[in-house]
Amino acid sequence: MTDATIDPALSTDETQAGVYNTVFERLVRSPDDVVGLVAYGIYKQGKRDWLARYRRKHGRAPDDRALEAYHDHISDTDLERLRNDAERMMLAFAEVIVEDRAPEIQRQAQIRNLTDIEDRILKRIDERTRFSDSLKANLTAWLISLVVIITVVLVINYRAVWAAFKQAIGIS
Repeated sequence: MTDATIDPALSTDETQAGVYNTVFERLVRSPDDVVGLVAYGIYKQGKRDWLARYRRKHGRAPDDRALEAYHDHISDTDLERLRNDAERMMLAFAEVIVEDRAPEIQRQAQIRNLTDIEDRILKRIDERTRFSDSLKANLTAWLISLVVIITVVLVINYRAVWAAFKQAIGIS
């Protein structure tokens, strides 16, 4: 999985040694592929561990052939595993962030809920306090009050009112 043509813009230990691999291109599918970038970081961490073990075992840095053998052993399954590991790491990170921010998220949700309730109450008040509705309610209340007052006056002064009525229509 090595490529004989080395991009001159690349400047890594691998390109200086004349060995280039396509792991980055195989892991990172687009410039905004964060999972691929994290997977590549995991790959590089594993490669650094391999380099450290190689140096301890052989007392020197790996040569081109050893690097090429390392790159050749990376299969599509390995790359998919790296992407899956990256997704799990990112999910765990996101869960920690959400857990840390949960009180703030809940508080914002409560504020939005209270704001919605307030808006509905104000709308209802506005609907109930329109001039025409208010006028109808006040006229109705006035008429009921008038009927009640007349009824009370008639009941209390029944005899005097009845006598005046009879006198008005000419009944003795």
